[in-house]
Amino acid sequence: MAEGFARAYHADVIEAESAGVSPLGFVPDETAASMLERDVSLKGHHSKGMDAFELRSFDVIVNMSGFPFPNSLSRAVTILDWNVEDPYLGNERRYRKVRDDVEKRVARLAAEFRDDGPR
Repeated sequence: MAEGFARAYHADVIEAESAGVSPLGFVPDETAASMLERDVSLKGHHSKGMDAFELRSFDVIVNMSGFPFPNSLSRAVTILDWNVEDPYLGNERRYRKVRDDVEKRVARLAAEFRDDGPR
C-alpha cells in the first residue's frame, strides 16, 4: 500500500520500493481492491522479500514489520518505525482502515521531504 501511494501521488519526492519480512509472494485481492478505491492500481506489483534489495542503498527505510532492524543498519540508513496493522485475512473494513492510515502516513512523509528535502 505504501509503495502504491508513494508511486501514484508522491513520486516527485519518494522513489519507493517495498519488501516484507515474510512476503506472501502475491498481492492479496483485498489489498488491490481497497487501493483501487483510491484510484491507485497495484497492477504489476508483487510481494518480495527484503533480500531483493541492498538495504544500505536507501536513504530512508520505513519499517512496518513490528520487528526492530539491526543497529548496524540504523547507523547507515534512517529508519522510521510505523506501527501499522497488517490487514491480511481481515475483512473489507480492516483493509480500508489500514489503507487510510498508510495513505496519511505516506502523505505526511512526502510533505516532510518537500519541506526539507530527502533525508
